[in-house]
Amino acid sequence: MGRSPQLLETCLVLDLHAIAESSEELSALSGSALRLTNLLSGSDWLISDIVHTIELDQALTGRILRLANSSASGAQCKVNTVQDGVMRMGTGPILSLALASGVQTKMTAGFEWYEEEEDALWRHSVASALAVQNSHRFCKQVPMVECFVAALLHDIGFLALDRWLMTVPEGEERERAFGEIREADHGILAGTIASRWELSPEVQEAVTYHHTPGQAPSERGQLSASFVSLGECVAVAVGAGFGSENVRLERETAQRLRIDRAGFDGLREETRSQLGEILELYAA
Repeated sequence: MGRSPQLLETCLVLDLHAIAESSEELSALSGSALRLTNLLSGSDWLISDIVHTIELDQALTGRILRLANSSASGAQCKVNTVQDGVMRMGTGPILSLALASGVQTKMTAGFEWYEEEEDALWRHSVASALAVQNSHRFCKQVPMVECFVAALLHDIGFLALDRWLMTVPEGEERERAFGEIREADHGILAGTIASRWELSPEVQEAVTYHHTPGQAPSERGQLSASFVSLGECVAVAVGAGFGSENVRLERETAQRLRIDRAGFDGLREETRSQLGEILELYAA
């Protein structure tokens, strides 16, 4: 089990560990997604290991080949093998797609407490991951493998909060509980869930601090959380927001990623043009 980020050990108004523990429906990843996560968390993996893991999962194999041959991937010629698909897409998007196959049903389920459309979280998450996937063409920094996964999962804490709120008795007690939830809490919960899923400490750090990248304890964590923040801002800009529509890319974050206004605008438009197709591919 991965170690939770340092922030999880601070004293919180709400018992966020208990909230995460109560969300049993969020407790499992597919075997292929978990194997890929464990492989890519190390530094000595081989492309043959990644290919073999994917080939054991027929549904994932189909998704990867469809994505690799889509116009969103910039395909010039058709690929017919998993290895060619992995080489074209890269390990980050592949891992994000593997995780998406396991969390889509959870993310498209309706919310009981938060007033959001049924598939709003799913659209926001995919748009954020897509923006990170495209970011290398507009930033002078290159996203690390954990950035894609973190962008997809960064708001999954809202699911845990929503499920937990429905267990609180209606009336003043529930209103008080809702009032105690801070902006940072859903990030901390996402980090807790990532730990329960045995995702890497880098992913845990990125999702925990996606609203405050500069507070991440490691330099890599600050960079990864910055990419997630960028992805979220782009998602909101293309009309795939969730929760607060007032998120902004902080100047410090933009400087860390080395992206300017023209770069952000270019990333926004590329993400907007691809989002519909990617949503269909992720759901196929």
